[in-house]
Amino acid sequence: MTSERPSVRGEMPWLQSGPLFRVHASAREQLDAFLNRHGYRRLDLDGHAMTSRSAAHLELARAFGFPDYYGENWDAFDESFEDVIEQHASGLVAVVWNHMNVSAGLAPATTVEVGCALLDKRATPLDVFAVGDGDDFDRP
Repeated sequence: MTSERPSVRGEMPWLQSGPLFRVHASAREQLDAFLNRHGYRRLDLDGHAMTSRSAAHLELARAFGFPDYYGENWDAFDESFEDVIEQHASGLVAVVWNHMNVSAGLAPATTVEVGCALLDKRATPLDVFAVGDGDDFDRP
């Protein structure tokens, strides 16, 4: 495994979105193949579970393995997520946010906050893929 970030658009040129790559659910196989080919450590979020700020923090804690004392606020997220990234510093990390369109519909402000928090960490070998249905998601 390498920490050199592969060219996402080089291998999936149909992606028009970014820096948060929005992948249509119908292209999940192409995304999975890309992540497997490059040895990404995959961390999956479930958009169905992110229906409020509190629920989003619970899902973040579950998906990223935050400690039991996680404070369910953005300062605690920054500290806890830094630990996750540090644990995987020698490789690539992909956050795959499944059903992002569901969380965006149920908790739009929280969805924006989560997206910003994740994108703030992109300086590390981290790529963020939002998977959902609808015209706002890219497909081949």
